[in-house]
Amino acid sequence: MDKLERETKLHALQQKTYIPMFSQEETRDEHALRCIPLATRANPKQLRGQAHRIGYLGDHALYRLKVRYGPNNKDVLTLPDVFIVDGETFRPLSFTGKQ
Repeated sequence: MDKLERETKLHALQQKTYIPMFSQEETRDEHALRCIPLATRANPKQLRGQAHRIGYLGDHALYRLKVRYGPNNKDVLTLPDVFIVDGETFRPLSFTGKQ
């Protein structure tokens, strides 16, 4: 994949809303979850990748999202943002104070 294709695909993947494939009660204990399977809000029963915990900010676990795409979901891109679980969705975290 060339640079333009990768940037185009990355932009498309960033526009989706990702959710944990767990119930809200299970994600509340996020300190115990190092890796969370994720889906999109549009298709919540289909595995689309994994959220990997990379650290903590206060009481919030910080995650990097590795998203699968393409035929048979064999291709993987890591989204450049850092995410937190906010309710039932992964929300990108802004370090500039603007969210």
